[in-house]
Amino acid sequence: ASKWVYTFGQMDKKVWCTCASCAQSKATYGSNCAVQIKFINEVAKKVEEWMETEEGKPYARDFTIRYLVYHETVEPPVKYDEATGKYVPIDETVIPAKHTMPQLAPLDMDHLCDVDSKCNEPWMKRFEMWKGLLDQSDTEIAAFTYYRNYTSQLLYFDSYTNMQNMYKVYAQFNVGWFYEEGAVSALGGTKWEALKGYLVTKLAWNVNLNIEELTEKFFQHYFGDAGDEMYDIFL
Repeated sequence: ASKWVYTFGQMDKKVWCTCASCAQSKATYGSNCAVQIKFINEVAKKVEEWMETEEGKPYARDFTIRYLVYHETVEPPVKYDEATGKYVPIDETVIPAKHTMPQLAPLDMDHLCDVDSKCNEPWMKRFEMWKGLLDQSDTEIAAFTYYRNYTSQLLYFDSYTNMQNMYKVYAQFNVGWFYEEGAVSALGGTKWEALKGYLVTKLAWNVNLNIEELTEKFFQHYFGDAGDEMYDIFL
């Protein structure tokens, strides 16, 4: 049977609930994400239980609830274990359950340098923290990244520089699914967006491919006789 994936999102705003219950959860776990994880875990449990009932059996299937950890929920509920030198869950209730998949969105990651370099140190730390949480789980993490500047779509946005390194980091941290949000065919963009789409699809299958060779191949086939000239312009 095929797997069904359901996405649970949140508002595209830097806000989170400040009610007494959510405030207490943040005080306990040091993260807004704890209440989100617990909620999704409970939804997955109830769906699984329902599928075992007479009413739900006809709809029984493998499923995943993928939920966005974004803005105010990017920090996982973990603590640093001095003895092991690793991050671990604060308690068992905040370990993502079977049939769930947190999707991390590194919004302010610097694309002009490698993900595992000093300028992106905060995000490497977050990947380490999420790995520590998910090492105790039956699931894996997803990623949501951007390769387009939506505030100024004609402005050149360099996501080539760290693209391959980013995917290697994803592989290192066992990212099981990722989404690159761009605008390959949108009006007002450049044809470099098509190149990005091509590189994304190739490197997603094999992070160790030669990105320079892929780029040259793209220009030869996409632009035909003008390929060499367009490649020189791109460089």
